[in-house]
Amino acid sequence: MKSKAQVKVRMSHELKDQLAAVAKARGQSMSDVVDAAVTAFLNPEDYKAIALRYLGDIQKENTKQLKRLDLIEETLGQFVYLYFFYTPEMPDDAGLRSVSIASARSRFNGFLGLVSKKMKGSKTYRDSFEDVLFAETDFHLNGGGK
Repeated sequence: MKSKAQVKVRMSHELKDQLAAVAKARGQSMSDVVDAAVTAFLNPEDYKAIALRYLGDIQKENTKQLKRLDLIEETLGQFVYLYFFYTPEMPDDAGLRSVSIASARSRFNGFLGLVSKKMKGSKTYRDSFEDVLFAETDFHLNGGGK
């Protein structure tokens, strides 16, 4: 362990309280937090490396969020597709209604299986939708468009 020099400084009570809170949250001493802060201030290149690491972490989290959004989008797309093509109106007869409810439960479980299958790599509803609605020329990419 390196020996450290003792330095006395004055700071506002608010700043000291903030320092104490950060040290407690990190499980470090206030001296360690001040040491790290002064080092970062005096060595901005080290700070850039830390910032880049944090940006990388943010990018990873963003990628996870995009995957979750894709799942939600695929689920909604499959639901709308299946709902409009396969859902009949509910019958008025009570006996037929219970049969319809059981059939609906079975179809819903099949629906969940379909969403799962689509998310594992087969062509998704979103892919099909974009193939129909968008072409490269719509976005003037690769010399396309006007």
